[in-house]
Amino acid sequence: MKESIKKKELILLGFFGLYFAALLWLTLLSRERATSTSVLPPFWSYVEIFKGNLRSLYYVVANVLLFVPFGFFVAKYLGKSIKRVLIFGLFTSALIEFIQLGLKLGSFEVDDLVHNTLGAVIGLGLFHFLSRKKIFCQSVLTALKTIVLIVSCLVFCLLPIGFKCMNSAHMQKCAEKKFSPAGKQNLLVLNGEWGFVGNSRVFVYYSLDGNVHITGSSDIRAWKKIGEIELEPGEYYVSGLSGVESQSFTLEFEVYDVEQQNFYDVTSEIGAVSEDTFVLEKRTKINVYVGVYPNSTNSVTASPIICEAR
Repeated sequence: MKESIKKKELILLGFFGLYFAALLWLTLLSRERATSTSVLPPFWSYVEIFKGNLRSLYYVVANVLLFVPFGFFVAKYLGKSIKRVLIFGLFTSALIEFIQLGLKLGSFEVDDLVHNTLGAVIGLGLFHFLSRKKIFCQSVLTALKTIVLIVSCLVFCLLPIGFKCMNSAHMQKCAEKKFSPAGKQNLLVLNGEWGFVGNSRVFVYYSLDGNVHITGSSDIRAWKKIGEIELEPGEYYVSGLSGVESQSFTLEFEVYDVEQQNFYDVTSEIGAVSEDTFVLEKRTKINVYVGVYPNSTNSVTASPIICEAR
């Protein structure tokens, strides 16, 4: 009997280990370093939801669900009081946010602290519900706990991957529908990642047609990467933003020179100039950015494209 209980406990600990590995991967290890990060004000995600931003709603729900198994774990092994779960949930969430900010893996979001802690409390409630012996016998309780952990691990591991794949496929389809004035097919596929431009208050988001909406104000020079592409030698045409004052909002197309260890622009800044061409002498990776200048305030829509010039 004791060996059976010990085996069940080891299985549970194994699933919790998978969960914490998935949590670490999702929040830190899977992320790429940004050029800059920001601290987002409280309840900004709800402002975006009220504007009709469904992706913000997705992130709110995902951040709540992400910490449900965490609250379950705390209740199981560290204490069943709501105070203890609140402390552990808030501390762990804050630790992740500070690491993301310090290593430039993401912005510090106060909303994430609230949503993660709420998820932990829901996990505590789930534990108490499943622990009522009058409703569930011990074997059913263990089976349900195991199922919850398996499903949670699968969801937290596969859902972000699935979402990223669907987002990439959608951006690919949007790119294929764009052409240059000369009828040349667009080659640039944007990454579809929403967020602030560096530490500025300028926010970048995408509409269903793949266009980039840039809105807000900035008192600093900042950038946000929106795509990259490798091109063969040849002459290329770029456009995507017009009618913007010089040194305000821009689209910038940059190349990293390995020998000089420096970035340089291959075109004029698109915005004040509506289109440009450039020539590549070898296979080159082009990085595409939204750029903002100090004292710039606007709300514009961009549709960046790169096409063969001839």
